[in-house]
Amino acid sequence: MKTRSRTKKLVTSEKLKTWIEQLESGYHRPVERIANTLYASIVQLDSRDGGEKNKHDKKFLSNVKTTGNLFPELCTVAIAKVPPCLFKLFELEEDSKPGQLMQHKLWKKLRRPIKLLLRAYLALLDRLLDTTAQKNLLTTIRNTSILFIASTMTKPLLKAVVGVWAKSEEQTQRVQAFLTIHKVLRHRPDTVEGTMRMMYKAYLANAKFVNTSTLPNIYFMQNCLIELYKLNDLICYQHGFLYIRQLAIHLRKALMNASKDTRRTICNWQFLSAVSLWSKILVTTPALDELYLPLIQIIFGVFDIISGSPRLSPLTFHMIRCALLLCGPEHKYIPLWPYILELFKFLQTGSKAPSQQLLMEGDMNQGNILPDFQIALKLSSGQVSNKRLPDTILDELYDVAFTYSAAISHRIDYPEIVRMAMKRMREFSKETKNKNHRNSIKKLYGLMETNIKYIETEREKSKLRPHQLEEIQEWQKKIYDGGTPLLAELASYKRAKDQERKEKLQGHIPKAEAGLKEYLESEEGQAEREKNRIEFENMADNIDSDASGAEDKDEAEEPEVDISRMSKSEKKKLTKGKKDKVEEFSLDTF
Repeated sequence: MKTRSRTKKLVTSEKLKTWIEQLESGYHRPVERIANTLYASIVQLDSRDGGEKNKHDKKFLSNVKTTGNLFPELCTVAIAKVPPCLFKLFELEEDSKPGQLMQHKLWKKLRRPIKLLLRAYLALLDRLLDTTAQKNLLTTIRNTSILFIASTMTKPLLKAVVGVWAKSEEQTQRVQAFLTIHKVLRHRPDTVEGTMRMMYKAYLANAKFVNTSTLPNIYFMQNCLIELYKLNDLICYQHGFLYIRQLAIHLRKALMNASKDTRRTICNWQFLSAVSLWSKILVTTPALDELYLPLIQIIFGVFDIISGSPRLSPLTFHMIRCALLLCGPEHKYIPLWPYILELFKFLQTGSKAPSQQLLMEGDMNQGNILPDFQIALKLSSGQVSNKRLPDTILDELYDVAFTYSAAISHRIDYPEIVRMAMKRMREFSKETKNKNHRNSIKKLYGLMETNIKYIETEREKSKLRPHQLEEIQEWQKKIYDGGTPLLAELASYKRAKDQERKEKLQGHIPKAEAGLKEYLESEEGQAEREKNRIEFENMADNIDSDASGAEDKDEAEEPEVDISRMSKSEKKKLTKGKKDKVEEFSLDTF
């Protein structure tokens, strides 16, 4: 009897094949056996690695035994074979709801083994190392999310999937995790609040350090949060109020107690990433209009702390761009010109301005090379003294000034709004000695002047009065939809700028240089080389023959000189002439 009981505990490959055949024929009993065996195998592997076991796990080890060679095959069966059979047994479709599953007659029989199987899926999600196996498992989890919801496994599922969304190095796995989260939250709206808190904290944790490799992931996480917050406007407003208030508390401490420690709470990537995220959410969610003014006040408060410091000029540009996100046609006017024009003080003019030659002689030491402002918050002292810093600041200044001017180019009071800005640009163009700086500002000045003439012409046609607010709003919307000269220029400028920045971040090599070797090795390149060789072969032969003939002629015509019959003065002239001759040598001697 003892030997018989032991043979029952051991699961072999033959038994597994029998279970597969029974599953494919529509028999539901193997679901429980496969679930017990898979979970027992995971517990057994954990015990080998020194993992702790509870009473529930010890029970499975005492009832089921497997071999290590069977584990990969068992995982394949559980991931690939079991879910389609379950959907067939419960007659489920893609748009089925959890209530439909719970009302099925087989649900009471299979509820416990299904829950155990799902627990095994989540355990495998933390233990699988193969990328392909992880992708297949995530796909299975997304397809069986309705089973997780019906089995009261929603919270463990969301916790595990959010971990993959935040920490996985594979972009495909991040996307699959987000799709799973979105699907579960649509079926279970009561879990939106806790899940969004968890995802927001994971987003800030990933935004602690930003570089060229982490920046795409941060943008991806921002887009995911924006999409999920659209599911519930009430929770979006509650979280917006809470987290924007936290930003305001940090800012208040920095303003009241000015020190390096309080400044660090503001001048960091997490604070900037939070401001950037809520700026994008406010633009896409009309229900958060009441949080518009508090966020703008936070941005202006940061300007008060960091203004006047060239070391924090990258952070200044980041904050200006966050404010530019809120300058849409349907939002209120934001006065950003004072903060943009203040950046002109970092561009020296007059007698202190460096010449064009000095501007081209940047400090090329490794620690003093200027970073890309998109992935920088502050500059070192060596970078501040770099001669190319004014050029970089002017490029960023031109970008934000152009973008802001285009964002308000549809307003009926545009000529009056930009008057002081154009005056400052005109003064800078006269004072600067740098030709490139002068040309850039003159170009922007000309574009703004063209837009002023366009607005004035359209304004005269409309004959509106200041008290006609509704008519003015309709007129501005019409102008914006029709497009202004600045908006048309901005679209082409942004395309070129984004392509340039993308190539810079990726370390782009020009196609002419990168593809030269490939071109010469291709059939077209070989044909071109053969054509050139045939075309210039005769020329090379003629040059060689002419050169050899000339050498022979010179050697033949050179007379022999008898030094014994020369006078002393003639010998001195001959010696002096020999020193002026160029000595001939062969490259083979080196």
